[in-house]
Amino acid sequence: MKKLISLIGAASLATTPAMAVVSCKYIDTIQKSIDNKLAEVISSTSNYFKGAILANSEDYNGQSVDKYISKLKVGDLTSNSKDTTSMAKIFDTFLDTKQSSEYMKNEVYSKEEFDRPTTGNGASKLISTIQKAYNEIYKLIGVNFDPTLWNTALPLLLDSLKADNISSIQKVMPKISSSLQIMKDVKVPNYNELIKLGVETNLDLKIYFSNELTSFVANLFSVEIEKPFVISENKDNINEKYYAHNSSVWKLIIEKMNNKDAEKPEINFTSQSLALLMNALFGINWYIQNFTADEYNLHSDEMLDDNHIFSTDKTNLEVIHEVNSSKIDKEIINSTNVDGLMQFIYDLFSGEKDKESFKLLRTFKILFQVDDDISVKNQKLDFNTKIIKFGSKTLDFKIGEWGSNGKTENGALNTFLSSSLDGLVKGYTASFDPDGGIMDFLNSIGMGSEQIGGVVSGLISSILTGIDMDHFFETFIKQIDDSLKNLLEWSFIKNKPLAEQITSIQTSVNTKVKPIIDSLLNSEAPFTNKFLGYLINTDIRKLMEIFGLENSLPVQLPKISLKQIIDIQLTKTLKLSDLLRLGAKGTSYLIALLGKGVAPKIVNIADAFNDTSLFLDPEFKIVNSNSTLQTLGEIKISPELIFKNEEGKEYTYILALATALSSRDNTGISITIPGGNKFGLKTTRTFTNKDGLKWIMGLGVELDNGVIDYNQFRPGTILYSIGTLWNDETGNLITGIMSGINDILKTIADIFDNKQNQSYLEDLNYIHYKTKLISYENFRDSKKDSHVTYEINYKNGIVNNTYVVKLLLPSSDQEEINVKYQIEAFYKK
Repeated sequence: MKKLISLIGAASLATTPAMAVVSCKYIDTIQKSIDNKLAEVISSTSNYFKGAILANSEDYNGQSVDKYISKLKVGDLTSNSKDTTSMAKIFDTFLDTKQSSEYMKNEVYSKEEFDRPTTGNGASKLISTIQKAYNEIYKLIGVNFDPTLWNTALPLLLDSLKADNISSIQKVMPKISSSLQIMKDVKVPNYNELIKLGVETNLDLKIYFSNELTSFVANLFSVEIEKPFVISENKDNINEKYYAHNSSVWKLIIEKMNNKDAEKPEINFTSQSLALLMNALFGINWYIQNFTADEYNLHSDEMLDDNHIFSTDKTNLEVIHEVNSSKIDKEIINSTNVDGLMQFIYDLFSGEKDKESFKLLRTFKILFQVDDDISVKNQKLDFNTKIIKFGSKTLDFKIGEWGSNGKTENGALNTFLSSSLDGLVKGYTASFDPDGGIMDFLNSIGMGSEQIGGVVSGLISSILTGIDMDHFFETFIKQIDDSLKNLLEWSFIKNKPLAEQITSIQTSVNTKVKPIIDSLLNSEAPFTNKFLGYLINTDIRKLMEIFGLENSLPVQLPKISLKQIIDIQLTKTLKLSDLLRLGAKGTSYLIALLGKGVAPKIVNIADAFNDTSLFLDPEFKIVNSNSTLQTLGEIKISPELIFKNEEGKEYTYILALATALSSRDNTGISITIPGGNKFGLKTTRTFTNKDGLKWIMGLGVELDNGVIDYNQFRPGTILYSIGTLWNDETGNLITGIMSGINDILKTIADIFDNKQNQSYLEDLNYIHYKTKLISYENFRDSKKDSHVTYEINYKNGIVNNTYVVKLLLPSSDQEEINVKYQIEAFYKK
């Protein structure tokens, strides 16, 4: 051969497989080149026979192994771990895959020594059955709720219902209606609606959900906000403008609570309160999801330290700034889940080692991180630096770095927390500072409510972030004690009554606060350093001892941590974490549905099922073929579904009547529906039993010419109410969730497959295989057939088997024609 196609490496004639991405099947005249090409052919094609080898040696189903191998990369089977070429491509490059497949099927796997049954377990088969059934359901309701389809399906469905089915449905409907009434106003905005509100960047999104939290609190305390905060009108310095707005709202709340001349405000949680809270939570959810995109979603092993959770070369705050400046993501906003809110749960169930709890605590850093001083053993994290330090000279003080928290770009909830505390302070001081002048002055010199709000929120946020605060608390008592001593030296305090109060505070700090902090620092549990991570990763028995609960359980607990419990292998193919992740995913879908407006629609469905007004109308009639009036009992509606009102008039549920009308026993029965547009008809009309059941369930609209169009749903009816679920945002959600459920089923199926595949991979390791060239013919003249024979030795534990492979390279008149190897023989030696 005069031309090689992208030759990559060459294997020796007796070595472990080393794959190539090239075709080295052509004829050549130079012996060394022939030797190299044969080595590559052997190392590449030998993997094709490993399924049959494992069938004979380890009792695997060979075809299942073959299917698995074809999905692998070269790096999965060889020492060349960086090679990402697919094995399927390798086989297709070298082998006539059609001939090879037929040969293995007919000449190898048909023989007793290679014929092994599939090893699928009962659970795997059950999942497969569920998937097939689900696919049929998805075809029916997964994409839309089509009246044309229900024209045929409705009578069949009703005919399958029994009295106890109807009774169960009707009993639950009032409960649904009453329980979901609180959610009647819940409808979080979609992407286009957010844009109309002025939410264009993720910084705007942060202000959006913070402002919804503000409105939620105001609504909770029945405080009317005279001038709502409008994002589109406050784009310049939006963070500071929102800070002022939220502070003013909290000031109003505290003033209302402290007003002695008015009734104390009661917390009143209404449907509007819930709607505002859901808006805020969904905003937080969307914001967090920006940090779990591929660009920032590092594996725990890649996270360098607490300040490099999202990037190896950017600090957390640099990433936060980057995210804040980017546009909101339409796909995230319109997604059918709340994975951002569930991210902590996902990280907990991730299965990653995460010994330093970097990944476990990343959600808290997104929401609460204050500054860059969060690394382990950080010496800058102390009371003097972060909160305040008083000097011995009069008015010598310095507010700490956290004093500006809430006005800088950091964790998403810091602005809300800091400005809320600012408003609280202003509200409580309003009695002696009604116009706020004193507080404005104190703020201007760095000693006011804004600084107090900053340092307090900074402390709260830092604790919530889950960082190493050992140094902060180790030095806390001494530094605050030194500051109080310095205060006593100030000229207007020294030897004055105020000095006694400061001395009293100093005593309380040393006698009451110090023992608590010492207890925290001396405890075996790191209460001041990633305590949440400690709870997850520490032996449960140790935790029980720390909390003094070791004698409260009737049994002795095993030595195991919560993390180990989560990763418990329930079966050979299933871990507890697998189930927990799927459960969390399902919860995510459910919350998304409720938040995006499905609740009011479900209430309408329940109300439609509960509507009995048709039966109480005097013009409503049921007659048989002889025009004789029929009672509900005479058309065989179950007695438990028949009721009487105060006037003795019988009535039942629409579903019960429709089911009765679908019965063959009621052929010839007709119903009269009153006119006057009360039930969708201009004039009173009589329907046959089949048409009547469709009409009362909501299938059919009376057109202007009086014709009934049974390919439309009628408003206010059961089917119409159900159909509205497929409209607007909830329609997209249902389609997405139905698809998501299918993905969950696939994931469950993959859980079983992956565990089986893992056992394949262990026995496919290249260290168990050796290849050796036995003989070859030709490879110099392309017009003649060429042959190669080699052996594959499989040695794994006590198993030591050798197999013979014979390949044919057919002759060709054209040197560069795409000729591929065919299998002449494969057998155990």
